[in-house]
Amino acid sequence: MSRVTGFLTAAFLAVAAPAYGQMMAPDPSRPSTMLVFDVSNSMWGQIDGVSKIEIAREVIGDLLTEWDPETDLGLMAYGHRKPGDCTDIENVIPVGPVSPGSFSKMVNSLTPRGKTPLTEAVREAADVLNYRDTAATVILVSDGLESCNADPCALAEELERGGVNFTAHVVGFDVGRIKDQGQLSCLAEKTGGLYLTADNADELTTALKTVAAPAPPPPPMLKLEAAESETGQPLSNSGIQWTVVKLDDEQTVLDGESMASPSLEVGGGRFFARAVLGELAGSVEFDYAGDADATQRVVMKLVAQADMEAAASVVQGANIKVAWTGPDNQNDYITVVPPDADEGKYGPYGYTRNGDPADVRAPDKPGEYELRYSSGKTRKTLGRRPITVIAADITMEAPDQISAGSAIKVTWTGPDNFNDYITIVPADANEGKHTHYKYTRDGSPSDIRAPAEPGDYELRYVSGGQKATFARRPITITDAEVTLEAPETIGAGASIKVTWTGPDNTNDYITVVPVGEKEGKHGAYAYTRNGDPADVRAPDTAGDYELRYMTGQSNKTLARIPISVTDAAVTLAAPETIGAGASIKVTWTGPDNQNDYITVVPVGEKEGKHGAYAYTRKGSPLDVRAPDTAGDYELRYMTGQSNKTLARIPISVTDAAVTLTGPASAITGSNMKIDWNGPDNQNDFITVVPVGEKEGKHGAYAYTRKGSPADVRAPDAPGDYELRYVTGQSRKTLASVPVSITAATATLTAPGEAAAGSNIKIDWTGPDNQNDFITVVAVGEKEGKHGAYTYTRKGSPADVRAPDAPGDYELRYLNGQSRTTLTSVPITVTAVTAELRALGTVKAGHSFPVKWKGPDNKNDYITIVPIDTKEGKHGPYAYTRKGSPATLKAPDTPGAYELRYLMGQSKSTLARLPITVE
Repeated sequence: MSRVTGFLTAAFLAVAAPAYGQMMAPDPSRPSTMLVFDVSNSMWGQIDGVSKIEIAREVIGDLLTEWDPETDLGLMAYGHRKPGDCTDIENVIPVGPVSPGSFSKMVNSLTPRGKTPLTEAVREAADVLNYRDTAATVILVSDGLESCNADPCALAEELERGGVNFTAHVVGFDVGRIKDQGQLSCLAEKTGGLYLTADNADELTTALKTVAAPAPPPPPMLKLEAAESETGQPLSNSGIQWTVVKLDDEQTVLDGESMASPSLEVGGGRFFARAVLGELAGSVEFDYAGDADATQRVVMKLVAQADMEAAASVVQGANIKVAWTGPDNQNDYITVVPPDADEGKYGPYGYTRNGDPADVRAPDKPGEYELRYSSGKTRKTLGRRPITVIAADITMEAPDQISAGSAIKVTWTGPDNFNDYITIVPADANEGKHTHYKYTRDGSPSDIRAPAEPGDYELRYVSGGQKATFARRPITITDAEVTLEAPETIGAGASIKVTWTGPDNTNDYITVVPVGEKEGKHGAYAYTRNGDPADVRAPDTAGDYELRYMTGQSNKTLARIPISVTDAAVTLAAPETIGAGASIKVTWTGPDNQNDYITVVPVGEKEGKHGAYAYTRKGSPLDVRAPDTAGDYELRYMTGQSNKTLARIPISVTDAAVTLTGPASAITGSNMKIDWNGPDNQNDFITVVPVGEKEGKHGAYAYTRKGSPADVRAPDAPGDYELRYVTGQSRKTLASVPVSITAATATLTAPGEAAAGSNIKIDWTGPDNQNDFITVVAVGEKEGKHGAYTYTRKGSPADVRAPDAPGDYELRYLNGQSRTTLTSVPITVTAVTAELRALGTVKAGHSFPVKWKGPDNKNDYITIVPIDTKEGKHGPYAYTRKGSPATLKAPDTPGAYELRYLMGQSKSTLARLPITVE
């Protein structure tokens, strides 16, 4: 394969850097390399206990100290700023001379966060290096595959074709887990670079030094250029399509690839080159020695023409299928125009790139036309063919008149071209105007909604192409007949039963508004589709109103009648004084309209505001909760519609008397008994919090509804605390007393070692608070984590099962509330072994004995499985607790199997023995 360009791609972690527009272009006189650094979230993965990001930082720092001072270097990073963002790519260090200290500092400041958009990062690196005009090198180091729906292999082919001496080297860091690494390797292979893998720091150092070594001198290149004449200037159009064949062995070097002036590493021999640009084309045969750079010119001439085949006539607005032959250059198109149209003019058109035949829409106006094949570059006509556009045969059947706003059924015949539609417009409407419409693709008949305004209209069949009217039919819209009946007087906020007749068109509605309200305005309303009579809610304010029947289409009033709204009679009765937070019994009379309610608010509160409340629909009397803060308040009867106050009475709220008696001190995690007196209002509670804790905060708590004394659990952290009586409504503290929490102590006594999976007997002392437990975990395990465990409530000694994996562990006494460790002791878990003995061959479906030796820990068992079965899986089995020999049933399917002794805790295999089932 020839190498048109060289491309070196490097993916590395990113750092904050100057904005793109602030960066200087690379110096074309010096070799330039861009390091693309992978800073995706997967770089937090570890190798031998050290994160990959730390390893990469150290290796890069060492590499920079040995960097060739004659080669400029830059840094492109991705995945370092935003999780899940495929555009998180940044050129953090511009290409230029290397300052190892500054460069390393930048690299060390990067933090992995995001995804792996390595393809787009490589593309941006190539663009920064000006790869189309100068030699460029990019080094990609990645620990994973592309995660942003892009194709690295396709990008490599694109950059190889379009660049000058472009090469990509790729280092796969810790990618052994990836079965298909072709996505990474093809970046290097398709650009003449190296693909190396590294699984640790030493291998990463070796790989980077290999790809960072100074490049060998570029090989001799054959450059091709195109011109419109032997002496003319070369064409610099990147759309020139090149075909190059080495005639010695008929090897195709370029196959119709687009570029301005390709440079090829092809060696010596005889060659054929062809260049095509629009209707220009040229070719040449020549010899090239291959031992030095050389340039070969191809002279291009106007050669392209086109032919078309299509029907002789077509219906106006229809689709014309045009079979064509032609150059199919960029943006070539076929159009239909009048025969006398100027060169370069166009009507409806279709691009040749969309295939053969081309789809071109016929003009809306009947007459003589011609199809033209036009150059996308010059708009010159390369071919033409006459075509006649004939009028479509169209009919529309509909009523001569219909009431305003109703549905018109229009039965039609016609061409049903793409996006043709039927609409209704005033008789004098301009061409192309429309109101309500239906596409003809929805079938015949079409349902068209009549306008709300009476008058003379017409139905039009309109072309979906140029919006020309192909056919029309007159229709008259008449007034709709509408009546309304309702009571002359209604109480404020009440439901008005409105009996009506009318068109009941889509979204028609009945509303109530003040007399003289502007046309189109509405208040409370009900849709006519909900039936007759309609329920419309009266306004909350007394006065003169009117009911209106409104069209859903234009909000036009079709009928109206007056109605008078009167004030509602309301009374409230309640105690003059109530304790804070208590329930107020409120006796009331009133309209009890939808969502009316009674609330308690401070005296002088703004209209429409509310505090605690109860809906009147729950009956009289109502329970409304008093505020927690003493003061002067008032009860208000509020409308559910507008939050208007219909009645109010004053009420005084007094402080509640509260006392707390608790222990002066308590052990961490223990149960504290607290005697209390207080209002015991809904959801009041007693809690324990640090001294000075913010108002409303709580720790462990008990509701007062559970009685006195209350049981509250002491915190796990020693210190100075206070017990608080807190209201359930606003979480206000009504009383508090101090309490000192002292640390609990515990001891553990256990053997220094235990066999894997065995039962460990542990003597303990400790607070034995609720849910305290003893567990076994690996040495150094995080605080609060646990393995096998037992609750201290089961007594001392405690039985805890040893892990199945040998190693260094520790026993911990954990607080059941916060899982803090009160004490711990070390323990070593030693390995256990097992043996299996059985016949080498057994019959399918038959039972057979298996002799065994092993730890016989809880739930240990022996099983028979196919020889390649995953670890931990089982087939027929027998528990070891049933003794040796164990009896197993052979599988029904003959084949190669194995017996396994499995530990009951972790299902890990202690012993295995091959066996044949026949």
